[in-house]
Amino acid sequence: MITATTNANSSGGTALQCDPLAALTADDRAAWTRIQRDRICVANAFSSPALASVVETLRGGVHVVHGKDAAGRRGFLPFVKSGSSGAPLAAEVSEVQCVVCEEGFAPSAQDLLKAMGVSRFRFDSGQAEQPCFEESAIRRSESSFIDIADGYADLRKLLRGRGGRFLTQVERKARRLRRRYADVQFEFACQDIDTLELLVDWKTRQHVRTGTTPVLRDELPRQLLRRLLTVESAEFRGVLSRLRVDGRTIAAHFGLQSHGVLSWWFPAYDPLASAESPGSILLLHILQAAAEQGVARIELGQGGERYKRQLRTSASAVVEGAMTCNSWEPIAHRAWASAREWAESSRIARRPLALFRRWKGIGGRRRRREVNHDSS
Repeated sequence: MITATTNANSSGGTALQCDPLAALTADDRAAWTRIQRDRICVANAFSSPALASVVETLRGGVHVVHGKDAAGRRGFLPFVKSGSSGAPLAAEVSEVQCVVCEEGFAPSAQDLLKAMGVSRFRFDSGQAEQPCFEESAIRRSESSFIDIADGYADLRKLLRGRGGRFLTQVERKARRLRRRYADVQFEFACQDIDTLELLVDWKTRQHVRTGTTPVLRDELPRQLLRRLLTVESAEFRGVLSRLRVDGRTIAAHFGLQSHGVLSWWFPAYDPLASAESPGSILLLHILQAAAEQGVARIELGQGGERYKRQLRTSASAVVEGAMTCNSWEPIAHRAWASAREWAESSRIARRPLALFRRWKGIGGRRRRREVNHDSS
């Protein structure tokens, strides 16, 4: 029998408590799901009940801070608890962190820490519009997204009106691909485990080639992707897309769909087919198919790649940092962030930094995100 362990905190009219995932009531889960359905800004899969359940099955330790403020507004923050520290769900591969809450629900970082019963909660893509993340930030950036709620035709018209050439260039390459091969097939959502394993192999090789921490080399992230591939419900599913020519897969992407949001997560392609721009063509097909299936937004994540600049319709502010009880820790984090920014912008330090990352695994999450979204 699982019993709830509760740390209650009441400050400013907001009462928070922390329970193991299994201790949440049916009403709690229904409210969590409803908020994600009603508010697209917190509908991302990385804060969903479904992902929390999968992570709990694989590694355990999933807890949820939840509560209600004086106005009756509710909020939920799932995390993995380990000793005195807390981490986002699937922190090694998580793309965004947020409190899933109704508008106006705004606990502070210290309120959340007290409720969690931890001294530290590290994040690298917290939603800046939420005070608990903004007040703990050491670095700020943007996360691009594509609004396709009005359909692909309207998106195409909008992008062409802006003068961008990327979409028309990819459309031309897609037509050329069809002329060059007798059989070109695209699948938006397949459950072929061999395709997933091929994608993981391509992505791992890409990470090694670019000096990035190969997060998919570890068994736990691989198990996570395999398990997510089998999850499909009205609110959440893993989406494995692939592009094939003459029976051979040349590009694939594994993402997560939560309500009306599709997270662009792990794309990869066959290096031998790079001249065909298979990654870009795959993204084009995904845009078209997602719009047809009622997806309202595709989250591209952080990074300044050309295709993100050309395709995005807007962006949200995200922050990296740590909620902590120690007054000195934010200072140390900011110093490290400044040193890292300098190293990444310096030709002299770039190679030693890459070697250090490969040896130590530090900073790999950020570099992983940059190469993960390569759509060549």
